Amino acid sequence: MRLGLGIDTGGTYTDSVIIDFETGKVIKKAKALTTRYDLSVGIADSIDNLGDFDPSEIRLVSASTTLATNSIVEGKGARACLLGIGYDRDTLYNYGLKDSFPIKVVKLINGGHDIQGYQIHPLDISALKEAILDTKDIVDAYGVSAYGGVRNPEHEIKAKEMIKEMTGLPVICGHDLTSNLNSIRRAITVAFNARLVPVIRELLTSIKVVLHKRGIDAPLMVVKGDGHIVSDELAMERPVETVLSGPAASITGGSNLSGVDTGIVVDMGGTTTDIAIIRNGIPNVKIDGAIVGGWRTSIRAADIQTSGLGGDSHITLDRSGKVTLSPQRVIPICLASAKYKEILPELRQLALREWTSYLVGPTDFLIRMKNSNHYAMNENEKSIYNALGEKPMSSYSLAVKLGLLHPALLNTIALEEHGIIGRIGFTPTDLLHAEGTYSVWDVESARLATEIYARHSEMEFKDFIAYVKNEVIDKLSTEIFSKLITDEIDDFVSFDSKVSSLLLHKILGKKIMSDVDVKTSVKMPIIAIGAPVTAYFPAVASQLGAELIVPEHAEVANAIGAITGSIIEAVEVLIDPIYSPAGLVCYTVHTPEEKVDLPDLTSATAFAERTAKRLAKEKAIRAGAGKQIDVKIQRADEIAKPAQGYGEAGFLLSSHIKAIAIGKPDIIS
Repeated sequence: MRLGLGIDTGGTYTDSVIIDFETGKVIKKAKALTTRYDLSVGIADSIDNLGDFDPSEIRLVSASTTLATNSIVEGKGARACLLGIGYDRDTLYNYGLKDSFPIKVVKLINGGHDIQGYQIHPLDISALKEAILDTKDIVDAYGVSAYGGVRNPEHEIKAKEMIKEMTGLPVICGHDLTSNLNSIRRAITVAFNARLVPVIRELLTSIKVVLHKRGIDAPLMVVKGDGHIVSDELAMERPVETVLSGPAASITGGSNLSGVDTGIVVDMGGTTTDIAIIRNGIPNVKIDGAIVGGWRTSIRAADIQTSGLGGDSHITLDRSGKVTLSPQRVIPICLASAKYKEILPELRQLALREWTSYLVGPTDFLIRMKNSNHYAMNENEKSIYNALGEKPMSSYSLAVKLGLLHPALLNTIALEEHGIIGRIGFTPTDLLHAEGTYSVWDVESARLATEIYARHSEMEFKDFIAYVKNEVIDKLSTEIFSKLITDEIDDFVSFDSKVSSLLLHKILGKKIMSDVDVKTSVKMPIIAIGAPVTAYFPAVASQLGAELIVPEHAEVANAIGAITGSIIEAVEVLIDPIYSPAGLVCYTVHTPEEKVDLPDLTSATAFAERTAKRLAKEKAIRAGAGKQIDVKIQRADEIAKPAQGYGEAGFLLSSHIKAIAIGKPDIIS
């Protein structure tokens, strides 16, 4: 048999699947808790939970990972140097690349090209050497971005050669990652790439160790942010392209499992709900580049709307006892109780107490998560950390132990943000355990926590479950509806105004405004994936008037998306006609390798297409594609139309040639 192993490390769970490449069927599937302190531990647990299989039959392994995204968002990463050629320091600072920019080693030297690819200033070789010597012992990787580098990469190429020769450290150039002309975004992108290189290298190396220990000797692929896959070698060179790979894998998995090429893929995980629209099997891509950690990059990524609603979202109560679905992820009580026997007895004690507070969840616990050596705690934080010990403790008991009048006086924000302690709390996962629709963990603790919340809300047990489920359903419907409108008008939509809020409530079936009835009919099916979707999405689809598809193996769709993805690499070449007062001078072809002037459009187009095809195919091979690679050419001309009365014929402003190489990994092509 020729089998493939797919792995997805989500915010809460790490999923693994084994599929048969010949039949496309899922042979085995498993889950394990994601271990954020070391993702390879959760990956090993997930693979082990698959049970027995012949490791020699695994021909390919492919993984999607949250590591790149989390590293940028959390400000983590290696020591990196951004080398800017032809940049103005004040301009960089005006765009925020100063105090808040996580890359602190920035070197600027003279050089760069204009928009037509002509040199503005010669590359300052002596300054370049000095910059490399100044930084080679204090950084782990380099990112090089030259002004106008996508129009003429010669300065970037020269700088890369010198860095390699003088340091041997990893280095990436702006033209390697994007054809985007925006110099600021290119600088941000290469800087983040440099910061991520050692981080992703460490992860992929540790995954290989995990596989080797289990006798799996197969090529390793990684999912990119656009849903396509690349070899581990290329992922280690261009790790920034793996940003948002987890949500992207869900699109591929949902599409493949459902057999539907046009629809709304909704992935409800433990931490977030991700929504994307696919048309003709292809997800929409963010044209302007993905925003990660508040920074706009040049990264091609699937256009995914993410909401902080998942199975592990913290359910809290406001002053009036009304349920609030917080975007904060906590450890579900039922999961913690299955692991720690101390939880259930203390829950029973909490059920006897009459105290109530909208500031603290009535069933919240705290637990140590990892060693605190890397974080300088203040005295208050030290006392909290030491008081916790090795076992979880309710917020109430911890406050009593520390002599505090109320649990709300426990200041644990920084400790939680740094992952030193974790919060255990009431979640939708607990609610489903209490209802009986889900029973993976401890049901008794989930029922007890639900009873406590129901009492605080002054509701009966079953009524409270129905109420919270409806809150989740309404929020899911709102997010999907928002995504549909956003996609239609190409702008983010919220429902803050009274009119839009009223219409939304009517769409969701609320009994307000008796003289008006609103019905919706969503033309595309909803493809729901993730473990808890059967509990919510039949009602969601009914509210929106949509067909619902919950494919088999929906709970591990991301891992399936990782192993069933294709290799797609693209190269863009620009043809610029050069005019003078006397007329047309020549056609300049801008490739990722060089700038070439040719006398006529025919020869320029032929050269551009030939070069784009070659480079796209080379990229696909480096990405791991086999011999069967299909290369398609797309051309888009920008024509200037003459003013009225000056004839019909326009003249060419530019011609964009794009070569797209499509293939499968060598082992399955």
